[in-house]
Amino acid sequence: RRPPRSTLFPYTTLFRLQPELVASGEETGVPVILRPVKSDGSIFFPYAGNLEVKGKTREQVKKALVRKLSKYFQDPQIDVDIEQYNSQYVMLNGAFNAPTRISLRDIPLTLKQAITTAKGVTEQADIRNLRIIRDGAVYELDYHQLSVNGSLSRIVLKDQDVVYMPPNQSKAYIVGEVGSPQALPIQSNGLTLTDALGSAAGLSPISADGNQVYVIRGVSDTNLRPKVFRLSAKSPAAFLLAGQFNIQKGK
Repeated sequence: RRPPRSTLFPYTTLFRLQPELVASGEETGVPVILRPVKSDGSIFFPYAGNLEVKGKTREQVKKALVRKLSKYFQDPQIDVDIEQYNSQYVMLNGAFNAPTRISLRDIPLTLKQAITTAKGVTEQADIRNLRIIRDGAVYELDYHQLSVNGSLSRIVLKDQDVVYMPPNQSKAYIVGEVGSPQALPIQSNGLTLTDALGSAAGLSPISADGNQVYVIRGVSDTNLRPKVFRLSAKSPAAFLLAGQFNIQKGK
């Protein structure tokens, strides 16, 4: 069972009036004592002893310390802050420039901030199929569309979220009487028929029939017939049409 949120929180305690309690012995004007939270959810503080902090806010921890230290010091002035989080984090894996683990803090972490921390996505990222894995469920998001409409800043990540950007494995297969038959990757910005023919070095000037350029598009339902589109490459208007015809995955 995963420990509750606060059990692994390291607290930084600022003890302003009693510099002799500072472990380092250094007087900097605002003495600091670092107290890591133990696995049982407690910390040890001089004169206060063991203090349960599991499930408590910073203000609650502060009041508990003041109450215990008041037995030994007159009007102790205590401030409590969080030095570092260890128990709550999100992971960014896949086609990011710097996949990383991000510790969560008091301020909510948005999807946009997390991806910025990971230095953005790579050119090989499949940005139409971003996934967030949360509590065993997988949520598929269109990163490109979210970026365009500004929704990345409205998605707040939670503890243990995994953000996965899959690499782009979409390909179009260009075969037949072209200069260079190949499997052509479909980049995140799309691929038109004109681009595809250009990448394949165009139609063969010797053997290709310019009136017989076909795009065969499969369907997810195997009981249905594939769709077949025919282009007459000899028609000037066809080149305009080809520049607007988007190639799809595996087609």
